[in-house]
Amino acid sequence: MENFLGVATVPAITGIVWVLCALIKKWIPDDNSKIIPTVAAVLGLVLGALNFGGFHNLNQVLVALASGLAATGVNELAKLFKADTQPNGPAE
Repeated sequence: MENFLGVATVPAITGIVWVLCALIKKWIPDDNSKIIPTVAAVLGLVLGALNFGGFHNLNQVLVALASGLAATGVNELAKLFKADTQPNGPAE
């Protein structure tokens, strides 16, 4: 059961980080596309540390870091699908 809960935390952390990064983009109107991956990584590490009760091995650190960075990938994937559904075709 513990293994399942460990796997279930990956999409949870990714979703929370995605929402927080979307809010940061709304609150900071400047061109923040360069800092968002770093913010996502740090948020993933913080949420992972809270979830795991601290980091006890390297695997937990990497899972938390990958979960945070996956949020930026989800955002880019959503932008890609949105561009493909435009009436004029894919954006170039």
